[in-house]
Amino acid sequence: MAKRLTAVREETATLIRTDIHQMELTEEGILYITASNPELDHIDVSRQLVDEMAWGFAKLANGIPRPMLFDLDSRYVSINKDVREYIASHPLINRVKKAEAIVTSSLASRLIVNTYLTINTPPRPARMFKDVESAKKWLRKFL
Repeated sequence: MAKRLTAVREETATLIRTDIHQMELTEEGILYITASNPELDHIDVSRQLVDEMAWGFAKLANGIPRPMLFDLDSRYVSINKDVREYIASHPLINRVKKAEAIVTSSLASRLIVNTYLTINTPPRPARMFKDVESAKKWLRKFL
């Protein structure tokens, strides 16, 4: 792998925190992904960032497919067409991901997520939500 885009700041058996994102395996078995830097209001997702995150997902999931919750809150996330297609077909992510919930309140991010869900069509169940609790409730069906 090329030089990492993100520096790992903390790592345990259930948590990986970098300077961009945090991945946590919750007690109920959901992989919960959030932005880790409160000052970061825009995240530009690249193939390399996707590969780094996939490595973290696989490590935390420990070989067990898990429901994933991506909490973008109000951040603007830009993902170009090539990267959206890459995410939807990523072999490691698709081995680890049982279902995917994406939470965002940003209109711009909601448009990008909607494009990902309708045009790139992930191979596992995937939905967009406005709040974390609704997303968790839906993901619990996959535990």
